[in-house]
Amino acid sequence: MPDETKPGPPPDNGGGRFGHGLPEDPEMPGFTAALDPEAMTGLLQAHWLGDRARCEGVQVVRFRYRPRRRLIVVYEVEVSDETHARAKRITVTGRIHPGRPLRARGGKDAGGADGLLPEVAVLPEIAMVIEVFPRDRRLPALRDLTDPTSAATKALFNGNAALRCMNRGALSARVVRYRPGLSATLHVSAEANAPDASDAPAHCFVKITSDDELAHEVEAAGKVNAVLDRDNRTGLRLAQPVTWLPTENVSVYVPAAGIPLDRMIVDGDLSPETAMTVATALADLHQLDVPTLPRSFETVIEAKIARARKMIRWALPGLTEQVDAISENAARLIQFPALGPTHRDMKPEHVVIDRSGNCVHLIDSSSLCIANPAIDLAALIVRLEHLARTHGLAPLRMGAFCDDIIEGYFGRVPSTWRDSLVPGMSYATLLLAIHLIQGLKPNWRGIGERIVNAAFKALNPNAADTLSLPAGQTSKKTVSSAPW
Repeated sequence: MPDETKPGPPPDNGGGRFGHGLPEDPEMPGFTAALDPEAMTGLLQAHWLGDRARCEGVQVVRFRYRPRRRLIVVYEVEVSDETHARAKRITVTGRIHPGRPLRARGGKDAGGADGLLPEVAVLPEIAMVIEVFPRDRRLPALRDLTDPTSAATKALFNGNAALRCMNRGALSARVVRYRPGLSATLHVSAEANAPDASDAPAHCFVKITSDDELAHEVEAAGKVNAVLDRDNRTGLRLAQPVTWLPTENVSVYVPAAGIPLDRMIVDGDLSPETAMTVATALADLHQLDVPTLPRSFETVIEAKIARARKMIRWALPGLTEQVDAISENAARLIQFPALGPTHRDMKPEHVVIDRSGNCVHLIDSSSLCIANPAIDLAALIVRLEHLARTHGLAPLRMGAFCDDIIEGYFGRVPSTWRDSLVPGMSYATLLLAIHLIQGLKPNWRGIGERIVNAAFKALNPNAADTLSLPAGQTSKKTVSSAPW
């Protein structure tokens, strides 16, 4: 394989060949094809698999995009050959950096459908370099920790008193979340190795990062939990690792005791008691006195709003007026002071309630800092409403559940905090919209239109709703307004 190649002409995308619905980027010719599964199937076959195996299909998992600067796409690729009845699913990361030479450095071989496949490759037609998971030059520990037989994996688990439950038998690992060059979370299981052992396998989560994100998470969660212990508050805990390797940017967590809120909701538990448990835990967190936590700066919110505004206007050009109004309202968050410890990545899946219903465990607190608590409450409400839509849950029941959380929360915090809730909702809507776009979620365009229109309608009750249509076209179709 040559070390460097020059990009050739992009594939012909005329005639509506590409179906993801995103605009083109003239300064990144490979952009359109890179997000089209059909086009990528052919390119990966030609430049990566060759005659070794067949590419049965490609799914875009997520992409990160900065116009004219970079595109990073995570794919799930189905690969098969004549010796395997079932295709093997392989994670592949593609990178396009306009203006940079194409280099496939340090490539070895990676496990494929049968035998070995190239670990790196160049797709010259779209100026893309690909890497096959678990190769990631910014996460060097990832390769070893995804291999249960590696020396690094054995050193991490064997003989570790805090992980004695993981020494029962053969280990297996699967990827829970992967952000190329940034972080990965692995779910590691240990099967029982004796007839009298528990039938249930032991589990843990291994988190790997490329920077000091883990160091902050460990320190911040420890400070919060210390204050909770000092004040004898038993209704809230932040997840802390049982093992942390600071030089490797690796930490190990045991599963939080309880049931994630998203699973409870899908299973039908929208009780006032659950809502009150969540509201009380958030109110307790946000009012803790932890002066040594780092403080968030207004520029962080400004930058996120600006990026979200630009991306949503690009992907949904027919909603420019709505997106501008929501962004301007979200920017009002900057006017309110940073008041207390704020999780800043609040999602139903990050809220775990123990089976007694008396304690909430918050996980993934790497963004925790002193900030505006409305960011947490608003994000949770917006995500709960989205959960209800995507799982076909009764909107009135979910609305009542969210109302119970909001009223329970504001019954425990200063009344002036309520002023920042609506800007917080606008901010959370922007972040959810770009999550849908970057993940190319099923019906991302229709859902994105719905949540943007609903947020706009909440700010402007008398405004007409529009769908995202080409410039100059409008639609009279209406959508339901958000309950907030």
